Parts: sequence; structure tokens; C-alpha cells
Amino acid sequence: MWRLLWLSIWLPVYFLLLWIPLYIVGWILVPLAAACGAYEQDSATGLYHFTWSIMALYDNSTDGIYNNSYWPTITNFYSVIWRWCAMRNPLASITKIPLIHCYVNPSEVGFTGNQTNSSLYDTKIPQWFCCWCGLFSCFYLQFNWNGLPSIFGWQPFPPGLYLLWIGSKLVPKDVQAPQSSYGVPRTFNTIQFNRQA
Repeated sequence: MWRLLWLSIWLPVYFLLLWIPLYIVGWILVPLAAACGAYEQDSATGLYHFTWSIMALYDNSTDGIYNNSYWPTITNFYSVIWRWCAMRNPLASITKIPLIHCYVNPSEVGFTGNQTNSSLYDTKIPQWFCCWCGLFSCFYLQFNWNGLPSIFGWQPFPPGLYLLWIGSKLVPKDVQAPQSSYGVPRTFNTIQFNRQA
């Protein structure tokens, strides 16, 4: 219980004092770095990365700074960089900052939830869990929802399976090994609500 209380204090402070200010700065720095040509293409992977050290937090070591998979009709290189690095995938490397992001040590990971097998978690079924590692914790709820009624033919939240995830991106499977999709060796801190299926 104390972990959720600590989470309710820690997470707002993290977002208000660190993440949101850096996010807003990214709206300025990302297009500036792109316009100044402060990027290069990795010959081994073909991915583009920023070259200015000040841009390290906005780079994405896995996908690079240019990913057009979400906007296939947009052909402007700089527009895609801005959308990907400043809007869709902001602060992709913020987990490099120690102490404020959870270093996942499987021996310190614990969880409680509605499934008995840790491998069933984080799959597309209704579920909930609380997971922790040291001082870091999260609450995860995945549920079926009928959504909201449509407004002038537009339905902002259609019926489906929804996810609410608050805190460090820890999952019960971390007891076996850190899950690479959520950040290795450190996890992201999140307030996530979206439709899963």
C-alpha cells in the first residue's frame, strides 16, 4: 500500500518538474537540430541519429530519429523527424538518467495481481497487477470498455480492450529478466491510457 502512496507523490513531481519541461524544450530543439543538419546516418543500421550531445535525450537508439511508419503519406524528412522525436516518441532516451528511472534487478521485482502465472501478464486479456522493484512501482489495469458515445459521427474512445498504466514500466515477467521493450536496463515512467484491441 505504501508503494502506491509513494507513487502518487513521486510520479506527479517527476512529470511536472522534469518530463514536461524537457518535452516542451524538445518542441524547439528537435526542429532546430534537424534544420541545422545535426544528424547522421549510421552506415551499419541505416538509422539516423542526432549528433549534438544536447540532443541525446531526444534520440532513439532502437528506431533512430526518423520513423515514417506512422505517417506513410508524409514525405517531408524534417516533418517526420519532428513528429517522431518531439510528438510521438519524445524523450526516448530519458531512461539513461539514473536514480529517477528504475534499474530492473529481477531479484528485487515483486508483484501481485489477478493472474497466477507471470507470463500471462502484459498480454491482450483483461487483467490487473501492481509490480515493484525497490522504490519504484506501477499499477496496470487492462479492461474491456464500451467506450464513449460518438460526437457528430466521431467516437474518441470506441469499444475495445483498454490499458491504464501508471508508474514505472515494470511487468511481472521482469522477475525472470528485464523486458527489453520497456527499457533496459532502466524503465520508463508513464501515465498511459490507450486502446489495445
